[in-house]
Amino acid sequence: CTYTAYIKHTFNIVCEQQVTSVILRLVFFTIRIDIFIFYTQAFVPINTIIMLTKSVLILIILGIIFRCETAATKDVQIKHPIWPMPKHIQIRGKDEAVKISSAFKFVVSQQKNNNLVVPSVLINGMKRYETLVNKKVSLSTALSKEKIATSVSFAEVYVHDNFESAKALPNINTNYEYAIKLRNGKIAIEATSVYGAMYGMESLLQLIDRTTGTIVGNNIEIIDKPDYAWRGLMIDSGRRFFPMSLVKDLLDTMASVKLNVLHLHASDMCRFGVESKIFPNLTEALTGMHAGFYTQKDIADMIVYAGQRGIRVVPEFDVPGHSRGLRPIKSKGVVFCSDDESQNQLYGDPNNSTYNTIHELMKEMAALFSDDVFNIGCDETAVKNKCTLNSTFEFERTLLKAIQNEFKKTPEGWEEILYDADAATADTIVNAWARHNASEIVKTGRKAV
Repeated sequence: CTYTAYIKHTFNIVCEQQVTSVILRLVFFTIRIDIFIFYTQAFVPINTIIMLTKSVLILIILGIIFRCETAATKDVQIKHPIWPMPKHIQIRGKDEAVKISSAFKFVVSQQKNNNLVVPSVLINGMKRYETLVNKKVSLSTALSKEKIATSVSFAEVYVHDNFESAKALPNINTNYEYAIKLRNGKIAIEATSVYGAMYGMESLLQLIDRTTGTIVGNNIEIIDKPDYAWRGLMIDSGRRFFPMSLVKDLLDTMASVKLNVLHLHASDMCRFGVESKIFPNLTEALTGMHAGFYTQKDIADMIVYAGQRGIRVVPEFDVPGHSRGLRPIKSKGVVFCSDDESQNQLYGDPNNSTYNTIHELMKEMAALFSDDVFNIGCDETAVKNKCTLNSTFEFERTLLKAIQNEFKKTPEGWEEILYDADAATADTIVNAWARHNASEIVKTGRKAV
């Protein structure tokens, strides 16, 4: 503690990591000096030992000051320029910088890609990132402290799969791996898929210093791939409507931090937020603070916009709990556990009146969303009034089987789908959120979010 206070306050050092490192070294150095004094004090004057010790300590302190000053002016700015932090990043030649042209472009390596027709998803991605790069460069006003080694006007992009990945929207098996190399004044991005190529372009954008419009380092190598297939953000439009402009802003932000799943929680106790052609009164009934919904055209637009950024749109329509938003279709056969105003949980009645109506609604919704995963919530159900554990189980299990066998999708739900009603099929993806964690779910042989 004394060393820390002395070094930080006396020499005005704010480089926490460096100070901690040196404090440990000083402790070990002190132990060594104590041992040295013990064995040498018999024949070396104690004043000489103290003088030597002070000299060495001063040299160490000067070294930490120099290292912190260097970090503050150079390394701190470029140590972690990319988010999320890549698995491998090596920046050499930090005393030089590469200037990015104000008319920077991404070009496909026609030679490596066998002169194939470049798919629109990649063309649009390159144009989008060209705009972002050039805007960032145009806003830079400071001069680089590093020597400008060269100026670069383009980056070459190579996709290993010959653009096969562009033939489909991103899915649970999409490969986002990429690599960036900056050498000899040339920038190359290689990726397994078109979506990985866009991750590479995003990382290159983040490498550019926003104040100088340069990339610090003349020899850079980055290799990265995600640890997890599901990197999601949930928006709760089942309680409050998120306008399309806001959703698109969020999708742009998700792309910038390499998130790849938009979990669209589209129905809840407050509202059912997607247009139904079969039951139009579900959204016609939305007024006041609950107003607003996505038309089927909006959903198609959202899926395309997200897909262009390597993002999946996974819908959630929460049943049998959190279902107050389905009250407008009670006249169509939907039955609730209670008959009073507290109605919020669907009743799986013996005549399957509720199930048949919900099945038709879910079948329509499943057809709107291209993703393989379809989430039906199933959280926070209870045994109350007409609803028994068995009636809830039968409703959930029957619907999950329909999703899997009829709709040809992978079912998903919150942890209660497995641990309360025990309705989850072997292929159901389970969301851990309250009493259970992912490792517990995985032990059952299921995938977990």
